[in-house]
Amino acid sequence: MHSEKTKRVSLSLSLTVFYSVITFAIVFSSIFLIKSLVVRYSLINYSNTISKEFSHIFENPMSMNGRNGKRSRVLSEYTIISGDKIISDPYNIKDYIKMPDKFPEIESIEGDPYVFVNFKNVDGSSFVLIAPAYQLKVLENTLNFFTLLLSFASAFVVVVVGLFFSNKVLSPLKKISTQLEKVKISKLDAKIPDQRYREYQQLADTINSMLLRLKDGFERQEQFVSDASHELRTPLSSIFANLEMLSRWGKDDPKVLDDSLEDMKMSVKRLSSMVEALLRLSKGNLEVNFEKVDLREIAEEIKTESETLYPDFDFEVKGNGKAKTDANGLKEILRIFISNAVRYSSSMKKVIIWVEKDRISVEDFGIGMNEEELEHIFDRFYRVDNSRTQEGFGIGLSIAKKIADAIGARIEVESEDGKGSKFSVEFS
Repeated sequence: MHSEKTKRVSLSLSLTVFYSVITFAIVFSSIFLIKSLVVRYSLINYSNTISKEFSHIFENPMSMNGRNGKRSRVLSEYTIISGDKIISDPYNIKDYIKMPDKFPEIESIEGDPYVFVNFKNVDGSSFVLIAPAYQLKVLENTLNFFTLLLSFASAFVVVVVGLFFSNKVLSPLKKISTQLEKVKISKLDAKIPDQRYREYQQLADTINSMLLRLKDGFERQEQFVSDASHELRTPLSSIFANLEMLSRWGKDDPKVLDDSLEDMKMSVKRLSSMVEALLRLSKGNLEVNFEKVDLREIAEEIKTESETLYPDFDFEVKGNGKAKTDANGLKEILRIFISNAVRYSSSMKKVIIWVEKDRISVEDFGIGMNEEELEHIFDRFYRVDNSRTQEGFGIGLSIAKKIADAIGARIEVESEDGKGSKFSVEFS
């Protein structure tokens, strides 16, 4: 069954459309509002002119002729309505008049625009004045044309500006994507450079952190393969040599057969232990559970366990103390210290576990180490020259160091060549 390829939308296009729609809506609303205000202002100004002119016929005239002249002109220019009575109708529109809900207002009568003005005299009388509004209609039509023209122009400008800003905003993201395409397994030390914007810097930091983890994982994998191939070669060669010998003539000799089988058994056991240790060392982040623990109780538990495993040794616990750490991780570290203490002991088969506040140590009286050897004890598969005949793979202290880092502890080593060593775990 073939999965359909998901169609993906361009983020740049989406941002441009979103920005353009929002900006155009704001610009168009602003233009429309300005146009409406201009039309309304012109309407109010025109209605005020009509009202002022109409009010002159109620003033005390300097001469009756003057008053009659003004009255005649007003009656010939405006349709005047008082209540239900039509005082004048020079445009013959009385049969088509429909009063608006508010004043002043422009209404269309028989296809022609007329302005309706409500005039209230000082004596309380009220009149509706109706006059042609061709100039206002022309003004409104002109403004409508320019509104449409400006809308198209602003739409074009908004889209262009939107494309510019969306590309500007997404430019760092595109650069990051281009840089990530250059990242290869063989070149995981690549780093996304610092970004100008905080959000992109957070993204760059996250990616750089991920690349470091990937690099660490691949290096750990390569180290594991290298270490395994190096250390597994000896026991595998031993098994192969014994099988070759048995296949040719050794199987007919009971003693040789028994010796070969025992040797292969030890080699397989060594292989099993080595693989288990390598797997533990190659693991990523260890699970830890921090809690306040009694270091004396842990030391006593390790002492009891060690007396069973190494009955020829004398184990002693001294001191008291507590620390906040992971109990299981600490026990693993102490087991490694004890194992090394037993493995590299001399004639004095004694091990002391010292307990203090935020510190626990394992002291032996074995072969010890010099300063040069101390510099390499945490390197994988490193063993001091005078211990090559001892059992072990040289990775125990590497495991201990890794566990200590995971539980937030520090390992300190004191040693004197020929007199013994003291390995300490100190908690912060």
